[in-house]
Amino acid sequence: MAWTMKRTKLDMHSNIGHHLPQELLVKVALCLEDSATFFAFLDALGSPEARGPLEIFYVLAQRHPRNYLWPVARLTSFNAPLMHVFSCIAEFCTRVAVADMYDLDVLQQIVQPTTRIEWRDIPDDTRTTEPLEPWFNQWSKLRITSVASHGRGRLGPFIQVLPRLHHLTHLDMSGLHNEAWLDRLLKFIATSKVTSLSLNVAPGDAYSNIRRGPLPRPAPTFSAAMVENLTLWFQTQPVTHFRIARFCYDDEASPTQLVDAIFHCPSLQVLALMQSTEAASLIVSPTGRTFPKKLREFHLVGCTISSDDVANLGAALVSSTIQVLDLRHSVVTACNRDGVKALLGALPRTCVRELHLTNCGLGDEFWTHAASLLTATPLSTVTLDDNAITNHGATLIAHALALTSSIHTIHFEYNNIGLQGAHNLLALSGATVRRINLSGNGFSYDHRVSLEREAQKRGLTLLT
Repeated sequence: MAWTMKRTKLDMHSNIGHHLPQELLVKVALCLEDSATFFAFLDALGSPEARGPLEIFYVLAQRHPRNYLWPVARLTSFNAPLMHVFSCIAEFCTRVAVADMYDLDVLQQIVQPTTRIEWRDIPDDTRTTEPLEPWFNQWSKLRITSVASHGRGRLGPFIQVLPRLHHLTHLDMSGLHNEAWLDRLLKFIATSKVTSLSLNVAPGDAYSNIRRGPLPRPAPTFSAAMVENLTLWFQTQPVTHFRIARFCYDDEASPTQLVDAIFHCPSLQVLALMQSTEAASLIVSPTGRTFPKKLREFHLVGCTISSDDVANLGAALVSSTIQVLDLRHSVVTACNRDGVKALLGALPRTCVRELHLTNCGLGDEFWTHAASLLTATPLSTVTLDDNAITNHGATLIAHALALTSSIHTIHFEYNNIGLQGAHNLLALSGATVRRINLSGNGFSYDHRVSLEREAQKRGLTLLT
């Protein structure tokens, strides 16, 4: 006898909330770690009664951005409306993001003792005339787990209270142009619970600084003691993220010990060096180098590396778990092109899915010999911005894209690609290609309109 089962369609608006006690309902909701899933769950509950105490999120989402409510409640500045919103949901918030010189008295009244507070931008003396020491003394009593500072002012009051931040695990610091501040910060890091560290001695974003050119003041030099403290941190803590910009050390420092500690750190997931050529060379020069087993992102930005170094890097990638390789502004001379070809040739045997080669001197001549290497790679995203690629180079790459089975996004911003090169990219791109970025190539309005129409017909997203 044949048995058949009728498949029933799940009604997303069924009254599922009545089948769960409110306590369990809240526990389930609080486990949803992204905004879209959290609010889809609330939608599926179907009624205020079913949503119970979580109905307040549903109501507030009609008037405020959902990602300002969950999974991190964002308080960008002190004002009554935002504080009123937060006070309504504070009991459910396990994470809160705050910025600037927030009213700490009000915040302490509402935030739960166990709530993790992420301070996205700490104040400095360029934004207030009030003394900062009393504010930071009170601030340090909160459960601060993450701190970012991108200012240009005095960091002394913040550095002073760092040892009191017993729950701090993420630290992102820019503007560390004072060697005394840097020394005190690294002494704290050596024995702290911090597992994610980003250091930039210049103010602002490190990548933007590279594009703007040399900084007005020289970078502070890392002393032997500072390098030792970084080394100790890698040896004793489960470090997951390390980013450093303009890493210059004095003659008495032992950077090789730091590099060895980095490569023996089993928990490291992201490693980034920007404008740190000497340190970058120590990392990629030795043959037979084995990357940490969990490393998934490797960034060398604005670091001049030799052709042999690039080839060594390609060989090391084969045994690694790296998925994102970023060499922006790092391969800038003609003599490096053989190394880049060796790197591209090694990619089919690697886990790399994203490759960023902005401003690496890879113009038409390079792609005459290397475009075919793109066909067999496992890459899904390729960035070739600012490489002086013209119609000829774009057409060579387009023929490679016709044969690729993996690339779905490719960026050509700020090259010299004209209308014919753009048409060839659209016409020849293979079935997997879904997004092409040609912004900054100087297309007229009429040409942009015609190209975007052509892309739409082919089911592609085109940015011009």
